[in-house]
Amino acid sequence: MGNILEIKDLSKNFKGLKAVDSVSFAVEEGGITGLIGSNGAGKTTVFNMISGVFPPTAGHIIYKNKEITGMKPYHYTSMGIARTFQIMKPLASMSVLDNVASGALYGRKKYKSVKEAKEYAEEILHFTGLYERKDWLPGEMGTPFKKRLELARALATDPDMLLLDEVMAGLNPTETDEKQGKTKMVVDVWKDTDQIVEDLPVERKFPFKSGVNIMFGCNNFCSYCIVPYVRGRERSRRPEEIIKEIQKLAADGVVEIMLLGQNVNSYGKNLDNPMTFAQLLEEVEKIDGIERIRFMTSHPKDLSDELIEVMARSEKICRHLHLPLQSGSSRILKVMNRRYTKEQYLDLAERIKKAVPGISLTTDIIVGFPGETDEDFEETMDVVRRVGFDSAFTFIYSKRTGTPAAAMEDQVPEAIVKERFDRLLKEVQDISAEVCGRDVRTVQEVLVEEVNDHAPGLMTGRLSNNTVVHFPGDASMIGRLVPVYLQESKGFYYMGHIADKENE
Repeated sequence: MGNILEIKDLSKNFKGLKAVDSVSFAVEEGGITGLIGSNGAGKTTVFNMISGVFPPTAGHIIYKNKEITGMKPYHYTSMGIARTFQIMKPLASMSVLDNVASGALYGRKKYKSVKEAKEYAEEILHFTGLYERKDWLPGEMGTPFKKRLELARALATDPDMLLLDEVMAGLNPTETDEKQGKTKMVVDVWKDTDQIVEDLPVERKFPFKSGVNIMFGCNNFCSYCIVPYVRGRERSRRPEEIIKEIQKLAADGVVEIMLLGQNVNSYGKNLDNPMTFAQLLEEVEKIDGIERIRFMTSHPKDLSDELIEVMARSEKICRHLHLPLQSGSSRILKVMNRRYTKEQYLDLAERIKKAVPGISLTTDIIVGFPGETDEDFEETMDVVRRVGFDSAFTFIYSKRTGTPAAAMEDQVPEAIVKERFDRLLKEVQDISAEVCGRDVRTVQEVLVEEVNDHAPGLMTGRLSNNTVVHFPGDASMIGRLVPVYLQESKGFYYMGHIADKENE
């Protein structure tokens, strides 16, 4: 390979002070080059010149055999150069997801919509370990996660060359060790064990709701997924430890919990005293102070009739179920190693809807899996139409190194994948806009989450089925469950007001 970058006699003066003096080096395509120097040596200044933050006083910057010296930063981004900053500069008023989506929108790929850019941003968040914090504001995260956000935003631009400026600056020794992989021995020691560390601190975005891990790892080995290889096999926490944690959260003011696992429906199978996920839910429901119970993710092959029955009679389990489809083609599902068919999925969705009227069903769908034909894709579209999902996370298939799918032949051409993705996205949006208004002109209980970012006189909360509601109120409502009259459906959210006796 040749050089992707050549720096020739690069210099920078600031009012007579020479910060960089005739620096020359080259970066080989596909290689890693380190820039070493003491504090104040000018490393960041070199990065700033390469990325267009300010022009050099003298010298040349050659990228892919083209002179780019003195170009504006946005030109560099469009050419495939991205960088992180030593002093982190997230967009403070925007969520983690929106921060990364902004990188995607201003990167090399051209997206037709913000939603499309967010779909790609979510892939980046999965890769960088930030997905569970996608709705957080940067200021709600510690320095290690802000560093990840810097990297995620840079990666979202789809770079060919990535400049990492003091990527571990500001981290304490423990955090630095973790970034350097010095804790990898701990992972190795715990490999293949069924033990779980308890009483770890819980990081919460909201004081009134919290996630609770009930299990770790995965046994499913879907052919496109890297999770079982990096997180190990399924390990369930003891129910008494889960209950104890939730009781502590309830005492601390938490009213809504989210039970988390790669496949919650297989919870408890490896316990000394096996317990089903449905049985665990019944125990959680008994805890005073907890008003809402959510969970994800559910694998369709393991969702039992027992669980459906518990959901149907529960007063606390939310009327929302995320049930990943991935593909509507039985043939593709087999290649994906999903272990259910199109017909089985449709039957399951029908039984759930019958048992829990008004439930919101959401899903994940992959477009362009290796070998996917037009007929396979139409099977997916058929399922989407017949189930009527409230929303769907739609993904363009991307290779994950080390997975069976990455080595499969018949990779679908990008142009075909893009056309299918656009069709699917429109279908999902049209259906979502129709089904999400089912509760209009009714009074529903809303958990108030925050002051609306765009209209300070409005509060924002969520229904049991996870639909967003905006209504007049004040900050004293945050964390409370309040009755709201859903006056108008906007397709993906409601406008409403606090219910009065007339509405009730």
